[in-house]
Amino acid sequence: MKTSKERMELLLSHLQLNGNELAASLGYKRSDRVYHVLRERNGISESLARDICELYHDVNYQWLLTGE
Repeated sequence: MKTSKERMELLLSHLQLNGNELAASLGYKRSDRVYHVLRERNGISESLARDICELYHDVNYQWLLTGE
């Protein structure tokens, strides 16, 4: 199982976006939620995972949260 940081990095690579671009695409005014995951300050929250999966339908919610 990969860490939240590793899953976020894989997601950004898959989407060909950086953290700022992902946050903007989700409608966030700031990119803190994404960068806190990348800096291992926070894990991927259910609300962040839900926002990502609602916009990017090819991303699996369960994988994003747990790595499974």
